[in-house]
Amino acid sequence: MADREHFKYDVFISYSSRDADWVRNWLLPRLEQERLRVCIDFRDFTVGATPLNNMIDAVRSSRKTLLVLTPAYVASEWCEFESVLARTLDPAARKKRVIPLLRIACEPPPFISTLTYIPMQNDTEVQLQLPRLLKALRARAPRPSRPAPDTPPSDRPNPFCTYGPVRDAAQLFDREDILRELRNLLRQGSSVSLVGEPEVGNSSVLHYLYQTRAEWCADRPVCFINLQGVLDEGDLCSEVLAGLDEPPCERTGDLRALRDALRRKRPILLLDQAERLIGAGYTRQLHDLLRAMNDEGVLTLAVSSHRPLAEFFPASSGTSPFHRIFTTKRLKPFTFDQTHAFLERQLQGTGIAFGAEEVQRLFRESGGRPGMLKRLASELFEQKRGG
Repeated sequence: MADREHFKYDVFISYSSRDADWVRNWLLPRLEQERLRVCIDFRDFTVGATPLNNMIDAVRSSRKTLLVLTPAYVASEWCEFESVLARTLDPAARKKRVIPLLRIACEPPPFISTLTYIPMQNDTEVQLQLPRLLKALRARAPRPSRPAPDTPPSDRPNPFCTYGPVRDAAQLFDREDILRELRNLLRQGSSVSLVGEPEVGNSSVLHYLYQTRAEWCADRPVCFINLQGVLDEGDLCSEVLAGLDEPPCERTGDLRALRDALRRKRPILLLDQAERLIGAGYTRQLHDLLRAMNDEGVLTLAVSSHRPLAEFFPASSGTSPFHRIFTTKRLKPFTFDQTHAFLERQLQGTGIAFGAEEVQRLFRESGGRPGMLKRLASELFEQKRGG
């Protein structure tokens, strides 16, 4: 009951005017017959207000936002705005506030494409899926875990005090778009270079790929190595062999043993901090071997670095440069909306809130880099609770 009273509407229908006939004459009556409180533009938008403000009010005052996906909707200038707004209110999709309904086959924006949709492309699907749609629209958001009511803010844990790479896959925030791109490329056998400035989260993304490897790569071994903890080329060979459950090589740094193991296991190798591969303990022979194994189709690489590989990997004499085997993907800092949503998620249940000016300052000083953002937010959290 409390959830129903919190929102003015149960659902806001977001659709293209080209699809108005089906939405207004079929969908709307069916939902209201089920006693759902529906917000729809032609009836409930405030006369005299801008379309932008009406849409903001509709999404915020509705427990769910139903997106009627068609080519016309995807082409609409408001499609991306409405999905981003709904995403900001539920950034990790845990509350399931956004419900995509596929009316006509189309290519939805990246955020929407990651969500499970309800197909209603023909009469048979409409009849079969209507109960499922109603169930989704009636579903309440799970209650967030909260500290006991009598726990004062000063005794509650600081939600920003974990530094370094995110090791809990459930805690990685709003990186699904880049993760989907990386998974798709790696599954296809394409090696990938992930480039991002310090503290933007390169290591966290590679950790996530490794931790969730069973979900996206069941037919090949996936091995993760943080090169910061690797001493030299011989140590790297040993780490890769151990990660592939291969016996150690008889001679330290034997590239032949590494080559044979790669051919047997055909792995995906995730290497964090690739800049270290040009240090004094590494040879050009290693670079050439990794490239040859990639060209042979037995090795797929995902490497992270702060600068593009072409800036620090030298060209081999008589061979193509190592960096040319990679498709480059850039990991960007958080936008302001992502920063705001991340801070709100972390502060849930703490009894402490950051004001609008404080959020602006944190975003400005961190540049949207998650690592620095967490440190600055941790300091502010301690100040506000008197720690």
